[in-house]
Amino acid sequence: MRSDFKRLGSMPSSRPEPNGYSDYSRFFRSKLESKEDDCVKECIENIIMTQKGERIFNLSFGAGLIQYIGEPHGDNDAEMRDQLLDAISYQEPRIEMFRSKSFVQSDPVNHTVRIRIAYRIVQTGELGVFDKTAKMS
Repeated sequence: MRSDFKRLGSMPSSRPEPNGYSDYSRFFRSKLESKEDDCVKECIENIIMTQKGERIFNLSFGAGLIQYIGEPHGDNDAEMRDQLLDAISYQEPRIEMFRSKSFVQSDPVNHTVRIRIAYRIVQTGELGVFDKTAKMS
């Protein structure tokens, strides 16, 4: 009987990278031609948009921004920024963030929060910026 598992030997290993982090997109890099910066931005967005306790097997994953919904805009920007940057630095080891060039800016009229995070990818030295406006209602 022929086993389809024999073909798996040609697939890339799922072992973690030397820094202890493994990304599934590495398996498909040649077909999708994804860039490291795109993967980092996607991971940052996942951390920001995921609430703590939402992932069953990783309850500490996420930034926990839900606690700021309904709070006065602008009063908590510095606290929200620090909470985001702490969560990202803990959960995304591929980057070093520039805290002085990163900010959170509330817009009370539109009920949105602009999040800008400047970073450097450790392995390549490539600079990047995550800039997104999120609805907080």
